[in-house]
Amino acid sequence: MFDIGFLELVLIGVLALLVLGPERLPHAARTVGQWVGKAKRMASNLTDELDRQVKIDELQKKIDMEGDSIKVDEVQKTIQDALDQAENFKHLINADATESQPPTEKSDQK
Repeated sequence: MFDIGFLELVLIGVLALLVLGPERLPHAARTVGQWVGKAKRMASNLTDELDRQVKIDELQKKIDMEGDSIKVDEVQKTIQDALDQAENFKHLINADATESQPPTEKSDQK
């Protein structure tokens, strides 16, 4: 982020000591550290949120593309064909079941 070397940090520290004095320097350093920490957290949260939004947009595009590729009419026709075939098998099974049963004799005994 910033290209600050060791000598630059020492120079900033000496100037801060001269300007603020030894009594106020620790408090000022702590305050600056808190500001820097808050700025880093805010930047991190912002990049995380942007990454999430980009991923959501990509997923939404994929969902839209997949949704366009599915043709509802074809799916309904396939389901109807399957139901028709099931109905035919039902008639075959019912016909086989009635043929395999022996005729029942009614007795007139009372």
